[in-house]
Amino acid sequence: MSQGAEAVAADEPGSATAAKEHDRLSRNNFGTIRGFGYPKDQPVVWVKCSYNSEQLHSEALTQIYAHEHLVDLPEAQRNGVFVPRVYKTYYVTLDDIDWTYALIVMEYIRGVSVKQLLRETGNNKPRRELLISQVFDALNALLALEPDADTAPGPEGGGRIEHFIFDKDDSTTPQEFDSLQNL
Repeated sequence: MSQGAEAVAADEPGSATAAKEHDRLSRNNFGTIRGFGYPKDQPVVWVKCSYNSEQLHSEALTQIYAHEHLVDLPEAQRNGVFVPRVYKTYYVTLDDIDWTYALIVMEYIRGVSVKQLLRETGNNKPRRELLISQVFDALNALLALEPDADTAPGPEGGGRIEHFIFDKDDSTTPQEFDSLQNL
């Protein structure tokens, strides 16, 4: 599977639109989907985007790892988990505002988000419990992917862990960890 990084010149990098987009994306985006299907009418790829190019690069490497290891598992062990294939990563540098915007172009998967399914279940407790159970099964399938013995916790290829569990405003761990014990 090839993944690449290319520097792409943006149209009018110093434009007011680019500055507004930078300000919007610099705010906390927890719980939001940052991307779009392309082409709009019948998407075949999903383009995920972020102002945090290092984080998105780590996400792309981790997603590639998960995709490649899940496809090797028998279907019964995957528990319905499917991780989209990453086709390419791009980095757009906007020099006038010293900002790099990252994009991951990945396989488009039709479906409904867990958030939407939970909304649709409303107060139907048995259906809600089934959905939550399926989410746990999916997480267990991901946790069953065994990394190499010398792999440190964090994104594939190394780096600091980013997750809102560490801090909602600054979700990056203060350091890289070399073992689970140190985490």
